[in-house]
Amino acid sequence: MKLTVRDLVLRVPGRTLVQGLSLELEAGACCAVLGRNGAGKSTLLHALAGLRPCDAGQVLLDGQPVHGLRRREAAQRIGVLLQEEHESYWGTVRAYVALGRLPHAGGWFGTDEHAEAVEEALRTMDLLERAGQPYRTLSGGERQRARIAQLLAQDAPVLLLDEPLTHLDLAHQAQVMAHCAALARAGRIVLMSLHEPSWAARYCDRALLLYDSAHFRHGAAADVLTRTHLEALYGCRLQAIEIQDRTLLFPSV
Repeated sequence: MKLTVRDLVLRVPGRTLVQGLSLELEAGACCAVLGRNGAGKSTLLHALAGLRPCDAGQVLLDGQPVHGLRRREAAQRIGVLLQEEHESYWGTVRAYVALGRLPHAGGWFGTDEHAEAVEEALRTMDLLERAGQPYRTLSGGERQRARIAQLLAQDAPVLLLDEPLTHLDLAHQAQVMAHCAALARAGRIVLMSLHEPSWAARYCDRALLLYDSAHFRHGAAADVLTRTHLEALYGCRLQAIEIQDRTLLFPSV
């Protein structure tokens, strides 16, 4: 499995967000995308998922243009966690998570395979005790975990997550990051937008920085997530703290 980006250009009215981005992510990659608000992280993930057109360049999955995939085939191969939330959903948490199985359902949705995938996703996101209650009664963090569980139930080989840690408490942030890294080690391609460089440095092996100028920097996380590069990215001074052979970076006060 390989996700290839060739000379990608992404624009919104009045400005260019990404100019000439090229990269390859193979099975086993866990890549963090970081940048300031409005830098283009969400727009990039939409383009990689085939949800918006590229202004120039290509996005390929195993050599095939993503934008040419049929909707069901795309959903079987690419799982996407967007920032938008389905607040109007009135079903149970289990039924909400089960929607992730729709690309694989065929003519019958109630097979043991689908049920096991849903139960495993609920278990992974600590939602088994909430499975029978209405989705709309969940807290913001619980809804985010249900959305991630739906993505896990989809069981796609490529996972694109837009700010997956939103609303999550510290324990569940660590849980989600550890599970995403484990999925990558098991052969998935995982790419996620994050706002916390320390999580990216701990769990991701690749990193992509999107600057306001439409420029970018990508490569091995250890080479990209440096104090110098991140200070340039965020436009603020950072303080480095060494803990157990790890360097954590925080804004200077």
